Amino acid sequence: RALKQQLKSVFAGLKRKMLVVVDDIDRLTSDEVCLLFRLIKANSDFPNLIFLLLVQRESAVTALDSIANKEGDRFLEKIVQVPFDLPEPSAMAVSGAVINGLNKILTPLLRDDEWDNKRFPDIWHGGVRHYFVNLREAYRYLNAMAFSCGVFRSANAFEVNPVDLIAIEALRLFEPAVFDLVSQNKHTL
Repeated sequence: RALKQQLKSVFAGLKRKMLVVVDDIDRLTSDEVCLLFRLIKANSDFPNLIFLLLVQRESAVTALDSIANKEGDRFLEKIVQVPFDLPEPSAMAVSGAVINGLNKILTPLLRDDEWDNKRFPDIWHGGVRHYFVNLREAYRYLNAMAFSCGVFRSANAFEVNPVDLIAIEALRLFEPAVFDLVSQNKHTL
């Protein structure tokens, strides 16, 4: 208790507010979410200290239900003083992020004759774009593509068809069972 009072005095003397950003809370287990919110609640009375918590409300409420007699929403409201609900990006915005990311990754690697303008729209509109329901999935895919492109890049060439790689990476990430079947049946294909 004495240490907390000492810290309060130090925080009160700060010339600026201190911002503590906690991201990806919804990736924690329910027990970890509850512990985190208990810690924040216990330390929210420090002067000049602001917490910015990035979490999907529903997942936090579900986790907090276990320690708040099924009233996780009320528990959360006691801790979060100013909630901001961000709208989900549109499907078009998510698709745009993927297309822009693919352009940044592939353009430096390809010659003009290595891109198939006819096959890409078929693969993209025929199925690949439907895997990107949020930006997290989009960036996860783009990170995988960047890594795979590095594997297939040599000093003189890009050693794989880029449109095929776009489709195969989507299968590998989003349809692993299908990807495994394709891998195990190369001779048939």
